[in-house]
Amino acid sequence: MQEPVRASQYVDALRDIPELAHVGPLFKSAEPLLLTEEETEYNIAVVVHIFAAHVLLQFNCTNTVQEQVLENVSVAVDLSEAVRPLFHV
Repeated sequence: MQEPVRASQYVDALRDIPELAHVGPLFKSAEPLLLTEEETEYNIAVVVHIFAAHVLLQFNCTNTVQEQVLENVSVAVDLSEAVRPLFHV
């Protein structure tokens, strides 16, 4: 498994993404949560980043088989069963 990323690295990396400038400063980043079994050909982990009025989901896709190359990876999130907010602030 790869070296864990420190919270300060997320702050620096997210600050360097121009499309995220409007979300403001990062409040907190959760530890990566593995979404796949460790024995699979690739591992998918999610890191949740919390901002004052936004939640950012970062998906890390790691190939575990050297003979296999991941290309054109995309992520689809199904929010159909997600908790709906009662009101927006």
